[in-house]
Amino acid sequence: MAFKRLEGKTAIITGASAGIGAATAKLFASAGCNLVLVARRADKLEETKKACEAAGKSIQVEVHTVDASKVSDLSAFVDKLKGRKIDILINNAGGVRAPRPSATSTRTTSTSCSR
Repeated sequence: MAFKRLEGKTAIITGASAGIGAATAKLFASAGCNLVLVARRADKLEETKKACEAAGKSIQVEVHTVDASKVSDLSAFVDKLKGRKIDILINNAGGVRAPRPSATSTRTTSTSCSR
């Protein structure tokens, strides 16, 4: 398999509960990569874990429910990783947005294009 070099490595995948993150986790699992799956939605994260374990390889899959928009969550997660060897980071967490301006905001945004 073309992904043989992933075998035995350990990857952290954020945003692993759905979409690109979940698909990446399943692909890495099928290549024999140990996984640390991170996302906000615990139920979806468990589904991804089960799918990865079903890939048929003898891999370790652990899940961590973390809200990447909360510094306290991120800090606690990083503390759990101290001293561990991590080979790969797929930083795929999404959905963290800046607050929208309120209706009373005086801030304006303009975009211009020049040809």
